[in-house]
Amino acid sequence: MKKKIFIIWLAFLFFSSCLNAQLQDEDEKEFEPEERTALDDNRTKITIKTNIPKSSVFINEIFQGVTNLTVSDLQEGTYAIRVEKAGFKTERKVILVEKGESRTFFVELEKD
Repeated sequence: MKKKIFIIWLAFLFFSSCLNAQLQDEDEKEFEPEERTALDDNRTKITIKTNIPKSSVFINEIFQGVTNLTVSDLQEGTYAIRVEKAGFKTERKVILVEKGESRTFFVELEKD
């Protein structure tokens, strides 16, 4: 009996870890910009827009301001974006910032 419980427990752990990995992969997919334009030199600029005004924007878990928000001169790389507003579901996205580009991202917030 103990052996059956142990096997069931192992199967549960295996399937829950597979599900968790799949959910993490979906969250980490790069969020495509709504608009992309070239900038002079090696500068960077991102703009975050939402359907709900004055939503809070966090970049790598640091509060940056409220929408519509523009941040310039970020280092090239990947960033985690979180957009939230009371009464709405929090949205998390992964974005890519590249030198010489301005990117605009539109985040749709849904009611809780």
